[in-house]
Amino acid sequence: MSAGRHPAGWRAVFGVPLLVGLATLTGLLAALLHEGAGWVVSWLALSLPLALIGWHVAKASRGRAYGILADRGRTPASRSRVPRRT
Repeated sequence: MSAGRHPAGWRAVFGVPLLVGLATLTGLLAALLHEGAGWVVSWLALSLPLALIGWHVAKASRGRAYGILADRGRTPASRSRVPRRT
């Protein structure tokens, strides 16, 4: 471990998934217990995981379009080499 880095705490690892789970639970309970405004809250809360999935898929496809994912695992030196002729 380098001198300037600290190990990730539980909030860094589980913070966002816990918030998404809490929002989903809130949306489910709002749909079950309240009418009218509760249904609006439930639609918004339950669409959060779908929006996050869409955002990550778009981010991955954008990276693939620019060739970022194709270069994964290669070192900068191996990318700059000219192929040898045999």
